[in-house]
Amino acid sequence: MRYAIVSDIHANLHAWNATLLDIRSDGVDAIVCLGDIIGYGPQPAAVLESAYTNIDRFVLGNHDAALCGKLDPDGFNDDARTALDWTRSQLNDDALRFLDTLPLTLDGGIFRCAHSEFGEPGAYHYVIEPEDAAPSWCAVDEPLLFVGHTHDPAIFILGPSGVPRKVGPQDFLLEEGKRFLVSVGSVGQPRDGDARACYCIFDSDRQAVYWRRVPFDLDAYRQSLEKAGLPSGPSAFLRYDPRTDIPPLRELLNFSPPMDESGGVRNAVLVADITDLRKRVARWRTIAAAVCIGSLVAASAAGIAMYRHANRTLVMDGIESSDPASPAQPDVNLLVWPPSRTDFDSAPRGWKICLGDRRSQRMAFEDSGGEATWRISSSTDRDDIRLVSRRIAACAGEKYCVEGLFRKEDDFSGNVALAVCVARGPGENPLEQFIVKEPVLPRREGWLAARQTFIVPARATAIWCEIRGRFAGTTLVRGLSLVRQDARP
Repeated sequence: MRYAIVSDIHANLHAWNATLLDIRSDGVDAIVCLGDIIGYGPQPAAVLESAYTNIDRFVLGNHDAALCGKLDPDGFNDDARTALDWTRSQLNDDALRFLDTLPLTLDGGIFRCAHSEFGEPGAYHYVIEPEDAAPSWCAVDEPLLFVGHTHDPAIFILGPSGVPRKVGPQDFLLEEGKRFLVSVGSVGQPRDGDARACYCIFDSDRQAVYWRRVPFDLDAYRQSLEKAGLPSGPSAFLRYDPRTDIPPLRELLNFSPPMDESGGVRNAVLVADITDLRKRVARWRTIAAAVCIGSLVAASAAGIAMYRHANRTLVMDGIESSDPASPAQPDVNLLVWPPSRTDFDSAPRGWKICLGDRRSQRMAFEDSGGEATWRISSSTDRDDIRLVSRRIAACAGEKYCVEGLFRKEDDFSGNVALAVCVARGPGENPLEQFIVKEPVLPRREGWLAARQTFIVPARATAIWCEIRGRFAGTTLVRGLSLVRQDARP
């Protein structure tokens, strides 16, 4: 069984939506949340509704406990208390009653989950140094423990030597004679110098833990924060430079644990059982197996329908060579535009069109209001649609700006974004989500801009742009450009 272990979403809908999409694309059987669904962020109601719908098991975080009256908010700093007071005004009684039911820990058989640690789970102590993990290992016997709370991804290991050690996030297998405490990081408030959402996948069959990082739109989050009138100080990831000036973790912690157990959480369930999830998944797998057998019996009758659907997707490739185009010249738009208005039976030169459903999706290039414009339409939001540019040779350290204007028609529902992808050296996977920008910057006549300046990362060999989305309706795209802004080093 594969579990997605997420924590500290903190009402960041942009990060949570991106993370949920990543989870759903990775064959996960169940989602477990280690608490702090709310607090700090500007969209608590939407996040809580989505979490309630999609997450299978929760534990109670300190922000959740304070919001539903189980924890004294005096241990929080001013910004955190301000966010809690505002959050309380955004939620109804049903939301508070739901938070009130959450347990402090989860028992998964081979593993356990808590928000902070297992020695005094209702006191919410931080696990930062190796010695901080000792109370948890003394309190429970399981070889694998998952916690959140610090927003700092890390692995704490206790081996035969009896001396605990701390290592950075990396995929690993459980080993005989060793115990692991995994601090899974944060989806909505990362504090390790990497502004991407962070979570883990635990595969109980393979006895393996895998790490995931997911980019989300920082500008859209910042705008939501400003619109809500919430302080940006706690959202330290908005000002991170991954290379310099990363604040020490101790300076970013916004909750002071009580000095003794009497100041901890009150009237909370200590342990809830997670094993019934495995029973539920096993039932569904049994049902799925029966459905598969029934499908095989009916295969001959469904042959014609299967043939019709076999070629539902369509890829039209107008990129003449897989080799990157010549090195980029400064201050020149590197994206090739089609020469004239057309509905495409084949892809225009320099572009690849990818339709998830050729019957329901289409692209056209036209003159709209005197400007060259892509018209991208879809009557289904169940399939992806992508417009992919040619690759441009690029070197680490070069500075680029990518930009595009979008206008969503009245019938539009779903999501669309401008992305930059990075090809790297032989044997290395490309960075397919290096930049993902939703169009959120208002422009005239209903247009929205997506814009990002970026530095090409180490070991890069080429970059390319994509318009990607999953939506029903129509969006127009114009002014799409990729420009190098500095001289080659």
